[in-house]
Amino acid sequence: MFAITGLALMCLAIAGCARTPKDLCQDYVNALNDLRARCGLDDEGPIDVAWSDGRIGCEHTARVGDPQSIVQDCIPWAESATCESLTVVDDEPVYDESCSTRTFQAYE
Repeated sequence: MFAITGLALMCLAIAGCARTPKDLCQDYVNALNDLRARCGLDDEGPIDVAWSDGRIGCEHTARVGDPQSIVQDCIPWAESATCESLTVVDDEPVYDESCSTRTFQAYE
């Protein structure tokens, strides 16, 4: 996953390197799913972004409200968090506050 973070950070620094909202969303989902798998918290399968209208998946992402928080804070946290440091409630990890799904906004 370091490659994803490195690529995403590099893209932010290079003019013309376009990371779409869908790309950032998928990087986010992949990082959290890797964390869940690494810590044995994926019994119910992978997670995905669920929208209030019932749609599922990053392909519906139109906008990322705080992309820097996802790229610079959430993904690196998910990649480096130790399983022992996670708080687990009802078999689900409590993610870092930088990992809020509220930053993703769907197509109407």
